[in-house]
Amino acid sequence: MINCTTVREKMQELLPKEVFADLVSPGNEEFTAYKQLKALRYAQLREKEGLRAIEAGLKAEIKLQEYTGTSSYSQLSRVNADRETELFKRVFETVYAKLSSPQGLRNIPLN
Repeated sequence: MINCTTVREKMQELLPKEVFADLVSPGNEEFTAYKQLKALRYAQLREKEGLRAIEAGLKAEIKLQEYTGTSSYSQLSRVNADRETELFKRVFETVYAKLSSPQGLRNIPLN
């Protein structure tokens, strides 16, 4: 069996779980901010345009429903409207800082 890492798994490694723990947002505890971010990442990677397209894609793959914890476009709409954007701003800033750090990178000549 081939051992490989998917884009989703690599992105998952970069996510700062401590930010989600620090900024607990009131609202739907069943559909957490972490699950919301997973659904939005799925939509971005699959180039979904609109909540109904996201819903259709998630419903087509049962494993994705388990991964994101969502089942309807109305649920996505509610959490997108209700959740504070500060959480996702902090996530972005943390991931950006990790990616812009030169740690572990080196220049390799192409010769």
